Amino acid sequence: VSAGAKRQPFSDIDAPDNMKYRRLLQQVMGPRAVLKFEDQAREIMIELAETTEPLGACDFAVDIAQKLPIFILMSWLDLPAEDRFELMEVADRILGHPDPDTRKAAKLWIHDYVDGVVRQRRETPGEDMISHLVNGDLGDREVTHEEGRAMSANLIVGGLDTVRNMMSFIAYYLAQNPVQRRSLVNDPSLLPNAIEELLRW
Repeated sequence: VSAGAKRQPFSDIDAPDNMKYRRLLQQVMGPRAVLKFEDQAREIMIELAETTEPLGACDFAVDIAQKLPIFILMSWLDLPAEDRFELMEVADRILGHPDPDTRKAAKLWIHDYVDGVVRQRRETPGEDMISHLVNGDLGDREVTHEEGRAMSANLIVGGLDTVRNMMSFIAYYLAQNPVQRRSLVNDPSLLPNAIEELLRW
């Protein structure tokens, strides 16, 4: 956190203070809630596989990892699907651009984008994750507009960056280790532990 900057929920606040925000997030990200998206994720993945298989090859990072988690995220947050490419570009600039002025401009852009979304969800809540967070109860008080904006921005930027990169690194690892990849194909019972280990790695 830079000097004078306000500490943001999820990313900057340490325990125990962060737990009130974590509890709010866990209400919409627990196992039961995530299961609602399992069928949707499977349908998207089948469609992506059927599209790429006839080609005999694909750019996994672009053709799979850039699509599957982002389609799910945009649905979860109830954001327009057509915004996803601009949001991805902005997230990339925030997290990885070498020019500080470009990073700052991207942060201001996402601030304005999220501010409008949060304002609308506070006025007209829906069933989406942003609506839940920005209208949430922290135990002793309600979530402020600023806190709702910070939590939503964290979810958007992190969701657009972390999962697609993680999926790409896992696919790269398996491509470099064909014996381990083949063992997972031959024995799917190994997948649960393999997933946990790949996530940890």
